[in-house]
Amino acid sequence: MGKIKTYTQRSRAGCAECKQRRIKCDEGRPQCQRCVKRGLGCHYTGVTLLWEEDARKRGIAFGRSADAITNKERPPETVKINNVVPLRQHYPFLNVCDKDMSRLYDGKMIHDGIAMPEGHDELQKIFERGLVPVLENPVRYSAFDFNFGEAHTFSFDDIFLESFAPFPVSQLLNPPETDISQTTLVLNFVEKELVSYFIDMVAPHCVCCKVSSNSAINSYLAPELNPYLYLIIPLSLKSRIVMKTIVVASSTQLVLLGHHEYSTVAEKYLEEIVHELPLLVESTKATGTNLDEVFAVVIMLCFAEISAYCSNSWLSLLNYAKKVLKESSGERDKIMTPMARFFIRYFISHEVMGETAWEQDSSPVKNDPSLMMQDDSFIQELKKDGDNKIDLVFGCSPYLVSLVHRITVIRQCFDYLELEVHHKDMYNVEILNHSMETQKMLSAINQQLPDNSDLYFNHDEIQHILIVAEIKRLTALLYLHGVMSQRPEFIALSQVDHIDCTNDIIALTKKLPECYMSLLWPIFIVGLVIPDIESVRWFVLDSLQQMERKRKLKTVEAARETLLGVWKEKDLGVMSVSWKEMIKGKTSAISLA
Repeated sequence: MGKIKTYTQRSRAGCAECKQRRIKCDEGRPQCQRCVKRGLGCHYTGVTLLWEEDARKRGIAFGRSADAITNKERPPETVKINNVVPLRQHYPFLNVCDKDMSRLYDGKMIHDGIAMPEGHDELQKIFERGLVPVLENPVRYSAFDFNFGEAHTFSFDDIFLESFAPFPVSQLLNPPETDISQTTLVLNFVEKELVSYFIDMVAPHCVCCKVSSNSAINSYLAPELNPYLYLIIPLSLKSRIVMKTIVVASSTQLVLLGHHEYSTVAEKYLEEIVHELPLLVESTKATGTNLDEVFAVVIMLCFAEISAYCSNSWLSLLNYAKKVLKESSGERDKIMTPMARFFIRYFISHEVMGETAWEQDSSPVKNDPSLMMQDDSFIQELKKDGDNKIDLVFGCSPYLVSLVHRITVIRQCFDYLELEVHHKDMYNVEILNHSMETQKMLSAINQQLPDNSDLYFNHDEIQHILIVAEIKRLTALLYLHGVMSQRPEFIALSQVDHIDCTNDIIALTKKLPECYMSLLWPIFIVGLVIPDIESVRWFVLDSLQQMERKRKLKTVEAARETLLGVWKEKDLGVMSVSWKEMIKGKTSAISLA
């Protein structure tokens, strides 16, 4: 009979070698007898922790319970988790606090949602208290108000007769003189530095996309490629008051970037401009010369005010300029210079694009019954510019700006239609027809590059210009959809899908090397028309953040705050039945051009 192997109890406190061999260890220290006999290195490991996840991966039991043995035999993929709470698919995008709830207006909408600058800064005080009273406080009417005078009775026939008239052929900007003389002014060190800063760091970003062309003042380019560089800068080297506006614009930009030491420089020069501007206008009238200096000063003051504050002061400046144009009606040949044409397109584009975010019955200019002074037939005709060539400052053709103005008129017609009692159905059909006609115009528009673009830009720059223009065309279609979205008859006839249009805008924007400042209006409209898609919100916020990294502007901040107010209302379930209700109380003087 063979030898019976006796059971050897294993020890939990034995050395590592005995544990590995699964034999009893005498637990001798520093070496057990078995390791001494075999010449092995004896060491004690102490307590070894085993994690449940490691045990499952190794296929060994975790613990000594029956469940542990069962789990050892069960494949990992069959493990089932019970009583799982379903994932919530939608969260409010923005933080809504008690301040938002306290701004409820008539139980419908959050009122006064955007905190605009109040003007506590010294520069803002100069703009509001010093400059605006100098502008002689002309009688102002809305540039798009169809009630032109107290005795005129409002009629929808007047709207259709005036606002939907055919677009005339526009006149192009004339090229500048080829010899740009150097400065005849004596500039101190600070003035030279700030003018150079504007030339090198600010003006190149004032066109629709970044170009690699030489930015030296004495290099010849057509002025419409960058009027800031090739119209205003040469004039500032001859006119001291224009040079001072360049200093103010550069100083305010540096203050926004954190260089507060330039605030005293901006304050000093702005006060001088306030006192010198009326004298300049009087001398211009007396001598009968052109108004280029006046236009340049007003443009640069608007430029500085919009960049630093985006308050109501720039509207007063534009009102004043309109007054100057209107008083020069008998001498139109003297004001149709390249600078005058740039000025006209400047304020038309800012007014048209800005009004997409304004209410028709709002009063952005303090103590004024309406927004802007009355336009005469000359300025009204300019708003129907049929030029298809892309303006590089605004990133689209003047004809597209005219179509955006046409959409705004349609929007205002619907607002007035709510007050119309007689013939409401007839006007509704008429407005619908104009809406469909405008959509066809936007679909058929062919925006062209400026003349000789191949001489000024490389292939990539040309593609970027065309992309920006196409983004603005798609945005105009999206704006039309937003205005007409509450009209089911229009949606049924429309051939444009707003979601596809938005996706195209996002895709084209990502093809650009950066998010240019000229895309502020498209980004703003996308955020208004598509407020409830989270990915679109992230795209909008990211684009605005990219703009602020390149150039600090109050207009970008105002646009973001306006969109946040609209999105908060959307998340709270506030339903806006019209474009007017959606933007009500959010902003009054924002510039989007």
